Amino acid sequence: MDELDALVDVEEQLVADGFERGVAHGRQQGQQQGEPVGLQKGLELGAEVGHYRGRVEALLSIYADRSAPSSRMHKNLLALRELLSGLSLDPQDQAGFDALADVRAKMRVVDLSLGASLHGGTSLRPLATQPEQLSF
Repeated sequence: MDELDALVDVEEQLVADGFERGVAHGRQQGQQQGEPVGLQKGLELGAEVGHYRGRVEALLSIYADRSAPSSRMHKNLLALRELLSGLSLDPQDQAGFDALADVRAKMRVVDLSLGASLHGGTSLRPLATQPEQLSF
């Protein structure tokens, strides 16, 4: 039985060594393959946040020139400015991505308040106002 136990121990050790090597190799490959994907996603998120910041500042500037800006619109824009100023997109921090979801939702509210189309994101085409103009 001792020889059989020794053989089983060797097999278990080889399986454990193979597993550890596989994990290390998978970690290395995942990092190499994930880096360009992460970089691309980071650039996309950065561009999106920059776009929102620019729109908010432009709209605040436009509303500052008006004699009586909509208080709801002004409130939404100020809330967006604050959300965007504290936004952190650290991949390890879910709170930053939750805040980005809030920013997206508030931008939709602003778009709707402006009568903008949500299709395309930046388009300011008027929404159909007559029922016959709507198509599904």
